[in-house]
Amino acid sequence: MGKVLENETVKRSLLANGIVLTSQGIPFIHAGDEVLRSKYGDHNSYKSLDAINQIRWADKDKFEPVMDYYKGLIALRKQHLAFRME
Repeated sequence: MGKVLENETVKRSLLANGIVLTSQGIPFIHAGDEVLRSKYGDHNSYKSLDAINQIRWADKDKFEPVMDYYKGLIALRKQHLAFRME
C-alpha cells in the first residue's frame, strides 16, 4: 500500500498541497485531491461526462497513505497558530 508514495506524480501532488497546507491563511484543496483524482488530461471538464469528473471512492483504500499525509498536515495546522492569520 505504501508504494503509492513512491510515484513521482504523487510526490509532486503531496509537495504542492503540503505547501498549501503549511502556508498562512485559508488553504484550498480541490475535491478528490485526497484520492489523487485525475481528469485524464481534460483541463476544461465542465461539459465532460461523469466518467471524467467523478471522484473514484472505490480507490480510497489504495490512497490511504495520501489521506493520512493530508490528515497529519491538517492536524498540524490546528495545533499551531502560526498557520492562521488573524
